[in-house]
Amino acid sequence: MKRYIVFAFLALVLVLGLTTNAIGQGEYDTAPQTAPLQLSQAQPQTATQYNNRGTEFLSRGDYNSAIADFTQAIRLDPNNATIYGNRGMAYYQKEDYNSAIADFTQAIQLLPSSAIPYNNRAYSYFLKGDYDHAIADANEAIRLSPNAYADPYLTRGRSNMQKGNLTQARADANRALQINPNSQTGKDLDAELRRRGY
Repeated sequence: MKRYIVFAFLALVLVLGLTTNAIGQGEYDTAPQTAPLQLSQAQPQTATQYNNRGTEFLSRGDYNSAIADFTQAIRLDPNNATIYGNRGMAYYQKEDYNSAIADFTQAIQLLPSSAIPYNNRAYSYFLKGDYDHAIADANEAIRLSPNAYADPYLTRGRSNMQKGNLTQARADANRALQINPNSQTGKDLDAELRRRGY
């Protein structure tokens, strides 16, 4: 499940053309691989350096250090949507969904034309059980980027399934599998809907 948000984070980094290390994993390992950052390097001085080191901490699972570096990067560059998204990722990995949602919301305010922070926030809402907000954000992610990736369809489909809207969930599962036929989560959603007669 966490693969979706990790993929969305990576897509945001690639869309914005920022220099960060890849943290892709699982079925969505599509990010370019870069040499690992040497964490023993001198103390970062710029927002980019803090962001890059934070990304390396994040990829290593050191979420507290990642959050600290992203926070410092935000102090140096408070209008950078990617850094908020990165810190949101670290909070997400810690299962601190409220803080993740707050950071994804800030990323949306700074970069409202990007589907990625809407998708990330949608999935965080889904994990909190707030299906209405998850659906609303997935709708916006789909509106902004209807064919780019399956994640918002999966989030919306799973949210609709939880709400008992199985016809809409089926439509979303079908669309997600059209975009990414290898998505295990899409296959799982499809199987669950078939089990329920949809």
